[in-house]
Amino acid sequence: MMLNNEEQIAQESVLIVEDEKIVALHIKNRLESMNYHVVGAVPTGEEAVAMAEKKRPDVILMDIMLKGRMDGIEAAEIINETNSIPIVFLTASADDKSIQRAKITEPYGYLLKPFEERDLRSTIEIALYKNKIEKKLKESELLFRSTLKCIREGIISTDENDVVKFVNNAAALLIGTPADKCVGQKLCDIYEANQDETDEILMHYSNNLTELTTEEYLNHKILKSKEGKMIPIEEEISPIINEKNEMLGKVITFRDITKRREAEMAALASRDFYLYILEKFPVPVWRTNVEGEFNYFNQTWLNFTGRQLDEEIFTGWTELIHPEDKAGFLEVFNKSVAEQKIFECEFRLLDKLGEYRWIFCVSNPFNNLNGVFSGFIGICLDITNRKLMVEELKKAKKFAESASDAKSNFLSIMSHEIRTPLNGIMGLTDLMYDTELNEEQLEYLEMLKHASQTLLELLNNLLDFSKIELGKEKLERTDFVLNDALDEIIQPYQTILRKRGINLTLDIDPLFPKELYADSRKIKQIFSNLLSNANKFTKAGSISIKILNDITFNHSLNNYKDFFAHLIVTDTGIGIPPEKQELVFESFTQVDGSSTRKYSGSGLGLTIVKKLVELMNGRIWIESEEGKGTIFHVVLELQRKNESPKKNKQSSAN
Repeated sequence: MMLNNEEQIAQESVLIVEDEKIVALHIKNRLESMNYHVVGAVPTGEEAVAMAEKKRPDVILMDIMLKGRMDGIEAAEIINETNSIPIVFLTASADDKSIQRAKITEPYGYLLKPFEERDLRSTIEIALYKNKIEKKLKESELLFRSTLKCIREGIISTDENDVVKFVNNAAALLIGTPADKCVGQKLCDIYEANQDETDEILMHYSNNLTELTTEEYLNHKILKSKEGKMIPIEEEISPIINEKNEMLGKVITFRDITKRREAEMAALASRDFYLYILEKFPVPVWRTNVEGEFNYFNQTWLNFTGRQLDEEIFTGWTELIHPEDKAGFLEVFNKSVAEQKIFECEFRLLDKLGEYRWIFCVSNPFNNLNGVFSGFIGICLDITNRKLMVEELKKAKKFAESASDAKSNFLSIMSHEIRTPLNGIMGLTDLMYDTELNEEQLEYLEMLKHASQTLLELLNNLLDFSKIELGKEKLERTDFVLNDALDEIIQPYQTILRKRGINLTLDIDPLFPKELYADSRKIKQIFSNLLSNANKFTKAGSISIKILNDITFNHSLNNYKDFFAHLIVTDTGIGIPPEKQELVFESFTQVDGSSTRKYSGSGLGLTIVKKLVELMNGRIWIESEEGKGTIFHVVLELQRKNESPKKNKQSSAN
């Protein structure tokens, strides 16, 4: 989080050292009015030293003339020895002697009392800024010198007269002289390096004639150490030039290349050995030159194609690529060569039996010993069996998806078909209430009505579930009043729960928008299913609903018109064991799955809630303890009324 200027100033702490209480109090008030934090005001030098050690302020305002054994200048000297804190001197005396004494402590400012507020502020800010700059310079210098000392390459710097100014540890080790003894001497007295004309470098140069330039060859020298040891090195000399193009000295960088020389010579000697390994490699291997021309195929490749090497090199082997795959292969390969990047491709290749096999080909660009791009080396893998397996899996997946669609369609059709006679049953049940019924008949009628409502709820859940499974459930946003929607859902439950002695409460955050632009039907369905679940499993106690404007999630939204709503439904029912809490959101699943379970239901209600919540870019989770109740948390991304995407687009266009 970015801080404004006032907040940044408020972070700076100041210690006041002044033996006049009225003056100290006046300075303190002025500093605090400028948003500085005053850590304390002390009257003596001894207290100043102790307070500086304890509080570590960002700046100290120090009166020079202090009462007691120690004046401000003496206190500043002690503080400078132990802590790097900028000190600004305050004094009513501007005599030359005091100024000269104060200079010894290297103060960051000097204010003559009385002073203006703007002078105080500017002096403090300059002192703070200067202190930060000095710290950065010291850190940079320390880092630079530490880096140079630790670097593995030898480094020697000289002035314009070739007098040595700096020698790092690696250079001192190679030349055989301690670094501190090298500084101040002439370069020629400590460093002797001559052109390398040994047989090894000439052999290496001739074998890599097209890759090693004359300039690089001349950088190879032989360093003679103080012990007389001859060390092959690679040397670079860089002049130090100022902004006036005047030479101030030079930097010599050199490295011991003994091991590299040995490795290069070993690489030249073992080149044939590595080619032998490639010949025996158990997968087809090929190589190209810089132009992408194929100049090598190993024996495994030749065994696969049944052809001779002269038939394969350059572009001969591409005749074996399936006609439908050849153009695609060449396009990808040529692009990789041009960009010098990893090449990957799948294609069909004719084998020695006359059958096309699926091949996965991958290669990497490689460089020579000098790091120059020299071509590609690649391998080919037969993936025919994997391709056949993938095709079988695709068929199986398509069949499973078709079966799932058929199931969902069947559920949808059957739900509609059952609903028609069920509506008739429920209608006739309502008509029978208007007839004369005895107590036993009325009891049977209540049971019939309850069974019909249960079956209707099951059908509605099946219908909703099938629509979600088929992907036909879409968001239909409209403007609506939240309280009206909640009343429509809660009213029926209030009557039912009141008869059973269960208290139902609703608590809405005052900051929560009363009018929303969202899919009201799905929100009501989420509430209805959660209340139905709470009603089913709560035999005594209470059920509560809370609706919050959740600031925990809202910080992630860039559009102020959108917000996250946090819905909490709490009951004092039977609760859910921890090991079964994840099961409640699975379709056709009950926590009690036994044949003698006490509570009825299809096991779809909470599944539908979870899918609807996810459809609305939200999340749902539960907190529950067996025997004590359950809390359902739902977070939904909603939008305030009259802030629909369509209207936003129109307004932005205007």
